[in-house]
Amino acid sequence: MRNHRVVQNTWWEALTLTPVYALRATNAKWVQARAIKEAIDQEFDPDVFSKQAASARDEVLKAYAANDMNRVRAMCTPNVFAAFQESRIEYTKNNLSLTYDGRDVGVSDDDSNDSDDSNDSDDSTHETHQDSLLCTAKLIDLRLARGEADGNSGTRPDDPEDDLSWQTQLTRCRSYVDDAASGKRGDVSADRFDSTALDEADGGSDGDSKTIVTAQTVANKNNLPLRLVATVFVMDHSGVKWRIEDTVSGTVGTTEDLRIQEWSFTRDLPARWPASADEMETAPWRVEHVA
Repeated sequence: MRNHRVVQNTWWEALTLTPVYALRATNAKWVQARAIKEAIDQEFDPDVFSKQAASARDEVLKAYAANDMNRVRAMCTPNVFAAFQESRIEYTKNNLSLTYDGRDVGVSDDDSNDSDDSNDSDDSTHETHQDSLLCTAKLIDLRLARGEADGNSGTRPDDPEDDLSWQTQLTRCRSYVDDAASGKRGDVSADRFDSTALDEADGGSDGDSKTIVTAQTVANKNNLPLRLVATVFVMDHSGVKWRIEDTVSGTVGTTEDLRIQEWSFTRDLPARWPASADEMETAPWRVEHVA
């Protein structure tokens, strides 16, 4: 059996981009996440989300390696699933099997279960296992995006500049989030904001007939509830690798990918904000983009 090992380690990228990601992570945690928590999802926690995103990425890639494409489909938007499926078909055609894990360095599902039982009093150890078995992830961006009638995120542009109805809706929703975060709106839970409506005061004109947007115009455009998109930067732990085996020749290749990645997750938002915990539970996060 022949074994080829490749390490993808763009250390210069990591060195130059780390300060940028640190700045973005600080803004995401202390500015963006606080605004989203105050205005939309009062249960949102950036640290908890980062851990969940890391674990979700592990699960998606493990399912992909195992060719469990039904599981991949359930965790991704249609466009992302299509890309995963296309590449997985190529591996199958070429008689290649995949494994993605870090078992040779003591990281496994069994290890994580044992640690939960034996280290209940060690909070730091428990947090490490919760973060992710295979990678480190950190929230770096939160944004509002256009909703999809069929739930197929990415089937049309998020922010079409020529759609005045959508641009007006987005501007109004962003203003609400900013005002809620700054305290200008007082107790937002007392009078929930309708993200799909256009108040009469918002639909006026500054004298230019081209900029007139009425409530009827918005209704005709069928404005939908928005989506929340959260992006994390991700790096594999040292020792975590892809193992690719040619099932015909027996050749095995291993790749350690230490490059920085960005994964974006999206979830549908209810029409009225802030949302209740029950409303948010019905809208799971899905992978929307991988870069």
